[in-house]
Amino acid sequence: MADRHPALSRCLISLVAACIFAGCKSDTPQRSLGSIPTDDLIYENQHAGLTLALPPAWHDRYDVDARSGPIAAAAWPYASHAFAFTYKPIEPDQPQPTLLTILVYRRENWNTIAGEAGRPQGMPVAQQADDVYIASVADSNPFPGGSRDAQHFDAMRLNINQVKDALTLH
Repeated sequence: MADRHPALSRCLISLVAACIFAGCKSDTPQRSLGSIPTDDLIYENQHAGLTLALPPAWHDRYDVDARSGPIAAAAWPYASHAFAFTYKPIEPDQPQPTLLTILVYRRENWNTIAGEAGRPQGMPVAQQADDVYIASVADSNPFPGGSRDAQHFDAMRLNINQVKDALTLH
């Protein structure tokens, strides 16, 4: 073979030598991307006292609009903290719909607005001390069926129970 394909032989010898000197092992187990921890799958906000563990499908596919105090209350009256998790589309010029919104209210404020018409959409998912945590999830997919964005958006949609399970208060 060396006589008929000298370039191929030199390439194979170089590859084997590089592997030996670099410490390559063929029996090294390879980890899938799903098992590699990533920083963007844990969202934490100390001021609001919450940590949210996001599923692997969310990796690098979302943005967070986090607001506190009067800035939160300007968009969501009486909210002390607001977190809107928006989908980052794959295709250009697509909308960036909200996947999940978490609002934090003082208990007395939530009790005041909970029965009002036009109150913020969502369900209580946790309570701690004087705070009530309200979550609302995307109820529909805005992307054309079968598109890559529709598939990714569906894979990222959560239900209220998944939000409850992913939420830790501190």
